[in-house]
Amino acid sequence: MRISRTAVLLCLCALIPLSLAAQQSSGPQNSQTTLILQQALAALTGGAPVTDVTMTGTVTDTVAPARADQPPSTDSGTITFVATAAGQGESVVSTSSENRTEIRDISSGSPV
Repeated sequence: MRISRTAVLLCLCALIPLSLAAQQSSGPQNSQTTLILQQALAALTGGAPVTDVTMTGTVTDTVAPARADQPPSTDSGTITFVATAAGQGESVVSTSSENRTEIRDISSGSPV
């Protein structure tokens, strides 16, 4: 399985606030962790601030059969995730049988 740079970047972005919070309450080891995470983020982005993230990929939806003597049904397509620094997110799944969109907004502090 190949991990994209965007997925790594998103993981790093999620870890930085946790690391910064830990740094405020602990000693030098956490400050070193924060520095490493900040350097990794800068290397991935070229120092540009990250405001929005878009990830795309493929998806396979497998549905269990209604009866045990039937094979499962599968459907393939694409998936797109978009997240903004303001706390909005959207996922779009497009397959041959359906299109689904889910929108989330945590900018006010709780999911909508």
